[in-house]
Amino acid sequence: VALASAAFRPCGPVRRCAVPLLRRPGGLAGAARLDLRSARERIAPARGPGRTRRAWTYGRRVSLLRRPAGPDRTRRAWTYGRRVSAVPVLEIGGTHVTAAIVDPDSGRIAGQPTRHALDAQGSAADILSTIVAAGRTLAAAPGARWGVAIPDPFDYIRGIGHFAGVGKFAALRGVDVSAALQRGLCGQFSFGNDADAFILGEWHHGAARGSARCVGITLGTGVGSGWLVDGRIVDSGPGVPPGGRAHRLTVDGVGLEERMSRRAVRSAYARATGDDRADVRVIAERARAGDRQAVAVLSAAVWWLGRALGPALQAFAADAVVIGGAMAGSWDLFEDWFRAGGGAGLPPLRLARRPAEAALLGAAQLAREAELLSHPDEDPRVG
Repeated sequence: VALASAAFRPCGPVRRCAVPLLRRPGGLAGAARLDLRSARERIAPARGPGRTRRAWTYGRRVSLLRRPAGPDRTRRAWTYGRRVSAVPVLEIGGTHVTAAIVDPDSGRIAGQPTRHALDAQGSAADILSTIVAAGRTLAAAPGARWGVAIPDPFDYIRGIGHFAGVGKFAALRGVDVSAALQRGLCGQFSFGNDADAFILGEWHHGAARGSARCVGITLGTGVGSGWLVDGRIVDSGPGVPPGGRAHRLTVDGVGLEERMSRRAVRSAYARATGDDRADVRVIAERARAGDRQAVAVLSAAVWWLGRALGPALQAFAADAVVIGGAMAGSWDLFEDWFRAGGGAGLPPLRLARRPAEAALLGAAQLAREAELLSHPDEDPRVG
């Protein structure tokens, strides 16, 4: 795919970097010779065979320093398996892309996230240019590990789009998104499903915290779902839809998103009223105002959602279901309709505690895990 040259700056071979390597020719004094003299630095006593030490700079923990095996006696800086304590992330949705720097441990986001409008019906060049432009607003080091939350169908291992028949990103079908981002942002990229990232973020820092078995449902351009057991994503087991994806569920032989999705709601409302310009937010406002056609369209769509998900949630034995996505702002209207479709015995339903940030937080967790897995011999949690 030919990409707009203005959107991509050459960065040469992607190099691994994050924090300086600390060499130890003269014990801890060697580390002290780094240009950290203006910092407050404290070194805790070494523990265990790995001789792990905690380094502090400007009063904040910035790394765990571990001495790996080998003759060069090089130390790499880590924080709980990460080379840096802040991770650049992208959340790509059907209408927007958001970029932020996230600390996965504290759940803090540095500064104000950048949000750019995104045309999911645009060309591959336009979509990727918008994503890269959002990413460039971050002060991410060349070679940094990025976390990227993006809807499926997508090859999350290779970073290639498989979008077809989902009403968005059709131009990215077969496109190597990972390679495009590497060229534009000079980093390494770990991709994860946006609904998985959402529930991971809520499990670590939001409404699902402390839950043993929880589900995240995102209602936006489509229906997303993430299924967690003890904080780990699962894609099979009792109640879990194929691949962990709710949009693959069918009701009476009809795909769920043919009944409940942004395009399905807009289409049904247009057939009922002739208004093909009203978006879901407008339709919901009209329903609150007593518009009977708006109520009929939305109540039917959400009832089908409950009918599809209710049995799955009960079979999964979820102790919490967290609702997010753009349509979650209308959950006060939707909840009774959803419960009517889902039947008795539904698990507790909760709105997301950090709806705008959860997918960013989860994407940072995914990136940290990917970095850890790429260097298992340097994992500071081992030994």
